[in-house]
Amino acid sequence: MSGLSCAMTDDDLPDIDSLRTLTRIADQGSLAGAARVVGLSPSAIGKTLTRLEARLGARLFHRSTRSLSVTEEGTAVLSRARRIVAEAEALRLELSGRHAVPSGRLRLSLPLVGDPFLKVLASFSLAYPGIDLDLDFSDRQADIIGDGFDAAIRSGTTRDARLMTTALGSFRMELAASPAYLAAAGMPQDVAALAGHRCVGFRFPHDGRLGAWPLGEDGDADLRYAILCNNLEARVAFAVANAGIALLPSFATTELLASGALVRVLPDAVTNVPLALVWPSSQHLPPKLRAFSQYVLKHLRPYLTD
Repeated sequence: MSGLSCAMTDDDLPDIDSLRTLTRIADQGSLAGAARVVGLSPSAIGKTLTRLEARLGARLFHRSTRSLSVTEEGTAVLSRARRIVAEAEALRLELSGRHAVPSGRLRLSLPLVGDPFLKVLASFSLAYPGIDLDLDFSDRQADIIGDGFDAAIRSGTTRDARLMTTALGSFRMELAASPAYLAAAGMPQDVAALAGHRCVGFRFPHDGRLGAWPLGEDGDADLRYAILCNNLEARVAFAVANAGIALLPSFATTELLASGALVRVLPDAVTNVPLALVWPSSQHLPPKLRAFSQYVLKHLRPYLTD
C-alpha cells in the first residue's frame, strides 16, 4: 500500500475498534462528529487516530482547526477498513444468532408518504413488538450517517458510495381526478389541455419549492394550481372531493382507482420512480433492519411494480 511502512509486524496491525473509529471519522467528517456517535470525547477519538497512524506509519487525514480531509494513504486504508469492519460485523451477527428475535430501536428516515406506508408501518410494529420505531417523515433527503439513522426509504436513485441499497420496487406517478370533476370539466386529451383545468399541486415544506409535474419539455409552466398543499393525504382528499386533477403516486391511488373514486388522466404522460431501502455500507443488516426490509418488501409489493 503506497506510503505505508513496509516493516510492519503482526503487532503493528490495527485492531477492529481502531478501524471502526477510522470509518466513523470519515463518515462524520470530524473528530467531534465521530465522538458524538460513539459517546466518547473528541480527545479520545483523536488519540485513537494518532495511534492508528503511528502503527501504519502514514498520515490518514489532513487536519486543521476548521477542516479534516482524507489523505491519499488514508483513502487506501479507509477502503480496506470498511471491508474489514463489515466482515467483522457479519461474523458477529452470525455467531450471535441470526435468527434471534429482532429487537431495539429502529430509526428510519422516510419521504412524506401516507397510506399504504402508514398501514404497513403500523402492522410491522404490531408484528415485531420488540422493535421500537423512530420515524422521521421529511421532504428533504436526510444524511443517513450524519443524522444517525439506521436506514431510509428513498425514491429516485442513490449514488452515495457510503450507502448500501435494497430495491423495494417502483411506483408510477399518476394524474388522477374524480369522475364528477371530469364529467363537469371534461377529460383532457393531451398535456396542453391541462392548462384549462384546475390542478392540485405540491409545495415542498422544507424549502417551499413547487413539485414539478414530469410532463415533458414544457414542464408545469402552463398549469393553474387551484390548490397548493404540502402533504400527500391532502392532495388525495382534494382529488377525491372533485377539486381538480392531482399528480399522485400509484401506491396512494391503487385502491381509489379500483373503487372508481378516482380516474386516471393521460396515463402515458408520466413515468415510474424507483423506491429503495438504503443503509450505511459499513454495516451488514442487523436483525431488526433485516426484519423490516423483508416485511416491507412483502407488504408493499401489491402497491409497487418490479
